[in-house]
Amino acid sequence: MKSADPFEVTEDEQPGWARLVLRGRITVACAEPLRATALGLATGDRSVRVCCGAVEVLDAAGLQVLLCLGRELIGHGLKFDVTDVPAALADVFRLAGAGTEG
Repeated sequence: MKSADPFEVTEDEQPGWARLVLRGRITVACAEPLRATALGLATGDRSVRVCCGAVEVLDAAGLQVLLCLGRELIGHGLKFDVTDVPAALADVFRLAGAGTEG
């Protein structure tokens, strides 16, 4: 993954979990690579924690990818958490029905 990408997958400190770290602008411009990454995570055997602490902008395309990832994981009996959501984006996640942790 290029260092300019606004996301990366890392190991989570909790066994059985992957961490999808988002940063900067998550927009339609990066939706396709984010979708490809999300599809890879959804076909795995780990739950996924999405860390949004460094997100500046999240548009509808980025939100849709995350919601689809969550639906796929839950459908396969895995878990999906969204953490560190900036206050400016909290309402977006709440209105979309995505549970978040502080």
